[in-house]
Amino acid sequence: MKSTKLLLLGLGAAILFFILNNKHERKIEKHALENLNLQLVGVVDSVDKLNGYNGTGVIKLKIITSNIKYYDPRRHLDYYYCIIKNGIAEVYDGSADNLYRGDTVKINTKAKVITWTHDRNEKQSATIWINDSDSFYDYIKKYHQRL
Repeated sequence: MKSTKLLLLGLGAAILFFILNNKHERKIEKHALENLNLQLVGVVDSVDKLNGYNGTGVIKLKIITSNIKYYDPRRHLDYYYCIIKNGIAEVYDGSADNLYRGDTVKINTKAKVITWTHDRNEKQSATIWINDSDSFYDYIKKYHQRL
């Protein structure tokens, strides 16, 4: 009987953790992606592929078209998808392992979709998500200090 109560208590705690974590992720996505509503097309200039972040890396795009010309959320958001300035978008996306210099990339943050085309006209797409690892954003800060 005691082990059944402990099992139920543990199951309840796991469900509560899942619900709270899901709510946290949803809030981050709303602020960093949906509210941004970025519609961008660009060409990959460079990719900094990072180990240990599920393919997430720093992708620099030369902007061809964008509905946003300047965006720097670092003072307002703890977790964010990109920085845009001077015709360059610095994107933090989980597709970094699949992108190469010269690829054409289309981003729609409201729909949470990134699409890219390699030189061979091979079109691929993936779901956009926000990396909410504090160590990832520590890396981004160090990355900017090196520039």
